[in-house]
Amino acid sequence: MKDHLESIGCTYEELKRSQSERFNENGDEEMKSSSQMETDEDFFKEIDSIATASQKKGEKPLIIVDASNVAMRHGKNSFFSVKGIQIVVEYWQKNGH
Repeated sequence: MKDHLESIGCTYEELKRSQSERFNENGDEEMKSSSQMETDEDFFKEIDSIATASQKKGEKPLIIVDASNVAMRHGKNSFFSVKGIQIVVEYWQKNGH
């Protein structure tokens, strides 16, 4: 997964840069320009092309789990339930991933 993210330029430094660009000097969130929106669209097209290429090779698609939300939902929004994450991981492993 790390290789896929790095191949499309999705690194921690890139994330920090994009977060800092979202806000102006006053801390207010700025609207994206059309060129920024096109860049975002290109980013997602690149992700789609990587996913499509890996499927053509017969590889299984990348599964991304939002573990923090899974754990909180399993804990009924009262506590962080690691058991919820374990259930999700076992489900995908059982299904061949």
